[in-house]
Amino acid sequence: MGATAIDEAKLEAFMGKALGDMGAIISAPLMVIGEKLGLYRAMAGAGPLTSQQVAERAGAGERYVREWLANQAAGGYVSYDADTDTFTLPDEHALALADEDSPFYILGVFESIASLYADEDKILEAFRTGEGFALTILPIVAAATVRALKEFPRMNASVVGDSLVIRRTINLGIAIDSEEGLLVPVVKSAEGMSVVGLAREIESLRRKVAEKHITADDLTGGSFTLSNPGREGNAYGFAIINQPQVGILRMGELKKRPVVIEIDGEDAIAIRTVMYLALSYDHRVIDGLLGNRFLYRVARILEEADFEL
Repeated sequence: MGATAIDEAKLEAFMGKALGDMGAIISAPLMVIGEKLGLYRAMAGAGPLTSQQVAERAGAGERYVREWLANQAAGGYVSYDADTDTFTLPDEHALALADEDSPFYILGVFESIASLYADEDKILEAFRTGEGFALTILPIVAAATVRALKEFPRMNASVVGDSLVIRRTINLGIAIDSEEGLLVPVVKSAEGMSVVGLAREIESLRRKVAEKHITADDLTGGSFTLSNPGREGNAYGFAIINQPQVGILRMGELKKRPVVIEIDGEDAIAIRTVMYLALSYDHRVIDGLLGNRFLYRVARILEEADFEL
């Protein structure tokens, strides 16, 4: 078969089209992310903004927002000023990207395209946390538990022989499913961690369990344990204390339920997301009054979202 002469002009035109299509493939899900996370709305009418300012206005992680902005600037959707390191959404572009009532609004088309991508939810969660992993209810309950343990240090104690040792360091055991059964790796020095920090450490331990890389050191030294309903889930249950610890908090399944609430002085039935918490404790050390106060405090922290991410 003889060699075919290459028309360089046609090749160049084809490569330009292919690269343009590749850019469109990348831009479609990123434009949907910009719409769902409110990034375009955060920029509309705001003038020049840094990536940090856009992230703060939208409530998203700066690291991922900067990458998103770089893509948007490369595609001409936003403008970039290298001297000030700021990004601007032109007013004309805002009509098409940020104003749903505008006759020029086009993001619905990109959403249809991006729905073809199975990882959309994972990408959204990575943007929200700025960490690249999902922020579930477990680290949030863990953060509330750690805060309550700081306020009620007797719950963070151990029985050693005839003595009671109250620990300053909070080493929180987290019950995790494995193929061999339930394992309880320990988040060490949890008292100094934020919700995201706890989520990062719990995810690291979960991966160690899943990949069978967990060590004896990971499983020892706990001062209090948090258990959860696992893969199957159930409304509530009572866990057995992991002695010499004096307490264990067990999470129930997170589920929507009808509840009675008060609106303008009148009772009404509403749908609310509900989770039962059950506390088991060593009655030699913890009496009912202290146990109830601790459990009540964890619940209030969760209901009021009274912690730093």
